[in-house]
Amino acid sequence: MSIIELLPSRAVLIRLNGVEIHWYGVLYVAAFWLAWWWLPKLQRYRSLQLSRDEWTVIVAAGAAGVLIGGRLGYILFYEPAFYFHNPAEIFAIWRGGMSSHGGFIGVGVALCWAARHLKTPLVVLLDVVAVPVAIGLALGRFGNWLNSELYIGNVALLDAAVHLSVAGVLFSLLQTRKTPGIVVAVFLVLYSIQRFIFEEFRVLEWPEMFGVTRGQILTIPVLLLGGWLLYQQVANSKRLE
Repeated sequence: MSIIELLPSRAVLIRLNGVEIHWYGVLYVAAFWLAWWWLPKLQRYRSLQLSRDEWTVIVAAGAAGVLIGGRLGYILFYEPAFYFHNPAEIFAIWRGGMSSHGGFIGVGVALCWAARHLKTPLVVLLDVVAVPVAIGLALGRFGNWLNSELYIGNVALLDAAVHLSVAGVLFSLLQTRKTPGIVVAVFLVLYSIQRFIFEEFRVLEWPEMFGVTRGQILTIPVLLLGGWLLYQQVANSKRLE
């Protein structure tokens, strides 16, 4: 097999008998594997004692939430009219069309279910999960850079680096701050600010509304939720001191 077959394009990793394996899909799998490997080690910082099998359930639920929520979010937030008239295209995920905000909702629903199923406090679970999620977002942006999509020039690569920096901040907070919910609150705030800024460098696919993009509008509720959680956790921390 020649190099051209191994690397048929910047977006495609390998082509086998006409079947293309895309870098973006490989990066998705890498993100889920990293979460599955690392979460049992991170849980000690929140005194969790979930088994490997229980974490497998959580990661599987989160993966389903990302894929289903991300796809439905894109359909509902960005192109509802197109998919209403072309319902068969809903399942054509290989053609692209995922929403990070929809993915957030999907993961949130999945983790709410997992926390209830495993009788684990939700905010504690969210604190632990936030760290690999930030790294997963970095891998996603790296995939956008490989595909030369969404962002102007090499901005997606810079966005990926910022996500990795955020992951480092979250990991440090997880180790040093014991107040449940503080890590996920900081994550939501930092993600929102980062998304709002980098949205200015995305290729504009849909008209702006009131001078802001659709992605920025969808980010506002995430920022408000993160800010409210952060206020609550800081206030609780002060009461415990």
